[in-house]
Amino acid sequence: MTASQAPASDAVRVLIVHAYSQEYPWTKGQHEGFVESLKQGLTLQPTIKAEYLDTKRLHYDADYADRFADYLKRKYRNFNPVALYVTDDNGLSFGIEKLSVLFPDTPLFFSGVNDYSIQSKLDRSKVTGVFEKKEIGPNLDLLHALFGDVGHIVALGDGSNTYQAIEREIRQEMATRPLMKITYLADNRLDIILSRLAQIERPVVLLTTLGALQNSQGEILNLHQTISQITLSSANVVVSMEDAYLLDGVLGGYVTSGHAQGSTAAALLLAYLDGQQISS
Repeated sequence: MTASQAPASDAVRVLIVHAYSQEYPWTKGQHEGFVESLKQGLTLQPTIKAEYLDTKRLHYDADYADRFADYLKRKYRNFNPVALYVTDDNGLSFGIEKLSVLFPDTPLFFSGVNDYSIQSKLDRSKVTGVFEKKEIGPNLDLLHALFGDVGHIVALGDGSNTYQAIEREIRQEMATRPLMKITYLADNRLDIILSRLAQIERPVVLLTTLGALQNSQGEILNLHQTISQITLSSANVVVSMEDAYLLDGVLGGYVTSGHAQGSTAAALLLAYLDGQQISS
């Protein structure tokens, strides 16, 4: 049933599947931005169900996706959503591979996605959303304006799929800046990262994505634990390109906003509910 066919008295039903956990600040920002904007744009309050893949803590692979899809199939067999909303790279992968099978006639909206190559897999008649654009060039220019020759930049991240997508973007930008020195420092263990970072003299650290970082016992660290250890390390300057990482000791340059990403995805859904075709 399309939005234009839905009775005006029916509440809009939306199923949300987030890639990460409910407590993760980036996910929380997207969720709040989406829900707040959707409620403001509707006469009746929507019926919203949210699930969390938690892929910062759990490894996302085909087996896990199958099991989670089976869980959703059982739990929501009578829900019949008007729209689906997913966040981040693993969320969109799950959306197009699993949710589109469970709910074949339901449009899919997304936000927070870094992997631009996934565009070739999207059905433009049913899938639309917001890609996350890291302002890498402007942030490098800002660092130069503030500190002059920054010497050695370290792109630091957790080695996840999202990190890999961001690293590709950074490499493309750095190809246009041959005089700037950069090291790509990625691992899922924070202690290993800090040990390697200590070998670099007065590095300027550019944070990419950190949510999958673990301690030496394999336990996922929260952002406050992770960032406090990075800012107390040998780093000369620590710069974030994401609002969720703007904690003590971190400079904010041009940052992406999870709340704005979710709000924009909600605007796309509201336009669809108002009769606009997704492919337009």
